[in-house]
Amino acid sequence: MRDSESVSEMHQQVLENIYLFLEVLDQVSSSLAIDRRFEIAPAIARTEEHLSRSYGGEELTFDDYKDISKLAEEIGKSIWNPKGKTLAERIAVFGINTHQIAMNLDSESGSELIEAPQPLWKRLVEERFDLLETQTDALTPKQRVDYENSLRSVNGGLEANERLGDIEMAGEAKAQRMAPERLPRLNVEFVDKAALRVWAQCSGKVGALPKEPGILIDALKDLEVGGFGSKEMRAVVAKAWGQSQPKLSPEWIDHATNAIVGSATSTMLDSSEMRSSTFVRKVFEDIYNGPEAVPGLQVKTAIAQYDQSRNDLISTLASLDATLRGLSESKSGHQVPASLLTHISREAETLRDLVHKAGDQWDADDLTIDAPR
Repeated sequence: MRDSESVSEMHQQVLENIYLFLEVLDQVSSSLAIDRRFEIAPAIARTEEHLSRSYGGEELTFDDYKDISKLAEEIGKSIWNPKGKTLAERIAVFGINTHQIAMNLDSESGSELIEAPQPLWKRLVEERFDLLETQTDALTPKQRVDYENSLRSVNGGLEANERLGDIEMAGEAKAQRMAPERLPRLNVEFVDKAALRVWAQCSGKVGALPKEPGILIDALKDLEVGGFGSKEMRAVVAKAWGQSQPKLSPEWIDHATNAIVGSATSTMLDSSEMRSSTFVRKVFEDIYNGPEAVPGLQVKTAIAQYDQSRNDLISTLASLDATLRGLSESKSGHQVPASLLTHISREAETLRDLVHKAGDQWDADDLTIDAPR
């Protein structure tokens, strides 16, 4: 019996072949008058998404990409000609065979030995070598068109093969950013506006917030009009968050949900200008409509506001550390229970971790790799 991990790896190999095959087709779809040519580019984009998740550690099944595989098979059948004048016609059998392999991988007869798909990129390397060896001076105009189409498609396929490396790095980087130790924590006991804003920015920066803004924004709007932030309400938000971000640990999501709802329903962030619930909602609306979505000077304003919040948080942390040292060294400090001092110290360490993640250049750089949403 094949284990699920090995099957998932074979699905990944199949999908890599499909990715290259679709890119080969896309280069010459108009020249060959492929009927479904307008479906190729969207299929390539979705294939990249599936591969990114696979490289990040998620297991693939045929159901994930069967429509893409079927598209490759049907186009392959429509143009396959082993003696064709263009590369796409000659290698179209890859689309047909790959689809058959993919269907069999998740079949009930799991004990059967299924041969792994042959890497398409190796065939493309051979074809390109042959094309470059061709004497083009004696080609007729029609032959030259076929030759140029073949060269363009083989180059497109090999360029796609090189992009697989970038997709793999992006998928692995995203998975690493989702690791629990890289996710910022937030403590309701010591939350202030700067801490909440920096925490929200950090969580958004590593891609940990719900992909659908309404999961948080709608809940916060309910709190603005009198919601109580009940246990049931928090459970609904946490469940939706988990479905939106299945790679996050349920514990982190529960903690984050409680922190957000707790902050919105407390009076700690109230001001003469707005209630806590309104402030919290605006913080997350700013994240979802953040720098990458807001042009011009507003980008600089948003970044400056974030930097100021981080600086304010550093000042808060410095004051907290000074207070702890004072309590530890003074006589009055002996009247404070040791357990409370320990608890406060742990909270301070959480804020210190938050400040560190807010200035983590590694995560900031990764924003150029990961383009979710």
